[in-house]
Amino acid sequence: MTIKTTKYKYQLNLALVIMTILMFAIGLSAILWTIYQIFIHSFSGLLILQYSIVFIFAILTIVVASLILFFSHYKITDTAIILFFGFIQKKYPLQKIVAIKLLKYTKQLVIYHTLNENKFTIISIASKQYTEFIQNLLKQNKNIIYEEISHIYDELNKQ
Repeated sequence: MTIKTTKYKYQLNLALVIMTILMFAIGLSAILWTIYQIFIHSFSGLLILQYSIVFIFAILTIVVASLILFFSHYKITDTAIILFFGFIQKKYPLQKIVAIKLLKYTKQLVIYHTLNENKFTIISIASKQYTEFIQNLLKQNKNIIYEEISHIYDELNKQ
């Protein structure tokens, strides 16, 4: 069954948000410092090279921080769940997903890649998108086992 490609914004935790904002601020500070240094010093060949390198790395830092902060997402296609995180792209083939569990007691959505449940991935999206995400996965692969676990004791009693 073909589904329309759907995107789900990656839910960044507070530490990651702070880290990317700091990366952005450091990159911007480095650019401003470099521009200031260029204007107060003479334009010797070695200084221009040094400032150019700092300027390039500062821009790269801002680009990476922006990609992480604003463009990280999961995409469900006909064949895979794809995580885009900055420059990183990770694919989870749908035919290899055997189960998906909504752990209500921790507010986590977990996909399992093996039946013995030792290889799994936590899907970090807004909880209000869980239902749509799960429905799209189940439409694509009807063999996926879906469970909602309300309490940790429910999970422990199964084992």
